[in-house]
Amino acid sequence: MVGENIFFDAVIYFFLIAVGAGILELGDKLRKRKGSWPLPLIFILMFFWHVVFYGSFIEPRIIITKNYDINLGNGSERAKIVVLADFHLGAYNDEYLVKNVVRKVNRMRPDLILLVGDYISYKTEEVEGFFPFEDLWPAPLGIYAVTGNHDYEGDIDTVVSTLEQYNINFLRNQGATLRIGNREVFIAGVDDYWYGEMDITKALVGARPGQKVIFLAHNPDVVKYVPETLGFDIMISGHTHGGQIRLPGLGSVVQPPTDLPRNYSRGLLEWEGRNLFISPGLGQIGPRARLFNPPEISVLNITF
Repeated sequence: MVGENIFFDAVIYFFLIAVGAGILELGDKLRKRKGSWPLPLIFILMFFWHVVFYGSFIEPRIIITKNYDINLGNGSERAKIVVLADFHLGAYNDEYLVKNVVRKVNRMRPDLILLVGDYISYKTEEVEGFFPFEDLWPAPLGIYAVTGNHDYEGDIDTVVSTLEQYNINFLRNQGATLRIGNREVFIAGVDDYWYGEMDITKALVGARPGQKVIFLAHNPDVVKYVPETLGFDIMISGHTHGGQIRLPGLGSVVQPPTDLPRNYSRGLLEWEGRNLFISPGLGQIGPRARLFNPPEISVLNITF
């Protein structure tokens, strides 16, 4: 919520000001006195000051593009799929994030674009910041989307209808058949797991034998509830923000908001023999920080 953002910002600014003042004071003592006892403490404080500043104001603005090669069969058909998740327009991000993403995606010219939820943070009007989508590359296989839990913080129908103006096809417990070369792909999506009216069976039941199935669900927890009789070749999700704050060698500092193990926070994974891809996403909720986990445009190079 807005109050939550204010709280985290207050903590961050207090830390930067207080520690910065402490560094200056210790530096002044170092100049006036003989000896170097404050020097190690100054270096430690400077290190943590720079980490907090970088994670709060620098890394969240660095949008990386990461490629994932995924083999879903022994065929020769290929597709370049861009996955965009968790924009969270609002307190920390606005139309400038959307403009930067559109510019990068347009240079890639993907075959298919998938949006996996959480377009806004808390208010319906935040969706108006997506107007740069007017210039988004019209992927030849289309642009498909599902809803996320934060989209229900506002008026979900307005959020969906606004985005649909940009040729985005929402899959709310439904699917569509796409043809890629000589093969067919069934792309299915469900409404949000927490706040929507999710119906996995309704979304996947239309897949025909022989079709490769791409299943979209904002929350990766959904993978636990897909019946064995309803198969998919890969499920694509967001929601976790990759843990948002990560440490080298340790991964996500906190448990992402899912019931899956903590290491199921980003990337290409497997759950009980099923392919699962979790996008690290583009935005933030709670603290504005992203650390060792920059905003990502995920590119899935799929062979099937």
